[in-house]
Amino acid sequence: MHPSILFQRKLNQMQSEATLQIEHEALSKKPEVRNAVLGTSVNYGLSRLSTLAGECPSKIALYGNACSLVESALELDEQEDLAEVAPTASTFALNLAALLILRVGKSHISDKLDKKRGQKCYFTVIRMNKKHSVRSDDLAARATIILSQLWASKMVVKRPDGTPDSLWLRCRSRLGSSVSYDSYWLWRQEFGGQPNPYDGVEEMVTDNTGGPVSAVSPGLDFNQMGVGWSPETLFQDFQWPLFDEFAYDNSWQMNGEPLLPS
Repeated sequence: MHPSILFQRKLNQMQSEATLQIEHEALSKKPEVRNAVLGTSVNYGLSRLSTLAGECPSKIALYGNACSLVESALELDEQEDLAEVAPTASTFALNLAALLILRVGKSHISDKLDKKRGQKCYFTVIRMNKKHSVRSDDLAARATIILSQLWASKMVVKRPDGTPDSLWLRCRSRLGSSVSYDSYWLWRQEFGGQPNPYDGVEEMVTDNTGGPVSAVSPGLDFNQMGVGWSPETLFQDFQWPLFDEFAYDNSWQMNGEPLLPS
């Protein structure tokens, strides 16, 4: 079996086990119990996933796999009109592939990538979103606008030390969805005029014993969860809504104008 397939198999198994454990230990409990153990449960799942770092396909392979996924979806669309009948989960996967193409394509390895292929696949996802959309404000319609604007974005993603790095994720608490959430927050920050709640949370805050303590960014009142790859890194639990509620937030619509031309 190809190494990349073996890696995906291990990753999917670990993610499924982690999700079930989080559900059993935290999400199924009463709020007072859930809030006390949720961070620990998520951290344990992430620590297990981090053991796969050495087997993770290269970023070049990741870029190619994302392109291959989009090309396969396009082939199915041409044969079976996939975009018109596909479930939301398929649209989410294609949008994730597009965001991977975007972030890896702007990274330090961009000169080693087939950027023409990546661009073609990226805009294929935009066209499929348009085809999938049935309303001017549904998830697919919003994804069309978001992906188009992110492609033209001038925002530079930086590490905490100021080093430009488009692969750096400030949101790393959403497992496989972290790339999507991080990119959507970047979009909301640049095009929606909303502050990014991750600003400043990468800075290490310690008490007089040298251990990490909770710290909330100015103007925000969120609970803390240590759910980064390092147990010393603080991240915030935003009490996230479901993905569709996050995307359907009416505040994303600019100036009361429709997102797509009639």
